Amino acid sequence: YKIIALVLGSFLAGLADGLYAHINGFLHPDTFNFIKSFDPMIVIVFGGLGSITGTVFAAFAWALVLEGVLRLFLPQGFETWRFVVYPLLLLITMLLRPKGIFGDFEIPFLRQVLPKLRQRKPAETDSAVEVHS
Repeated sequence: YKIIALVLGSFLAGLADGLYAHINGFLHPDTFNFIKSFDPMIVIVFGGLGSITGTVFAAFAWALVLEGVLRLFLPQGFETWRFVVYPLLLLITMLLRPKGIFGDFEIPFLRQVLPKLRQRKPAETDSAVEVHS
């Protein structure tokens, strides 16, 4: 399952990068600055580390907040306040909702599928290999 997760994650990252390049027309290293690297961590903390539903919801909510609210309603000087607001939001979320916004809630379909996946045992391999010199 680790390889499947790696391949699926790489596929989704490539797809997202391709869509991002298509929307902006080009990619430049300055586009992905220091503060942009916190976005995935913020989404995971808000959504909850073990919650697929919460993480998907948090990703959409965070994109809506970044693209909608921050650009439309806040004054121009707010860009520097992000360095104060983001850590405070993370800290408040971790203190008040340590399991994320949704907690242990999952969509009923996922609640039925996930236990079945967790019950499967990994394939047995030869853990003890004899080496003769």
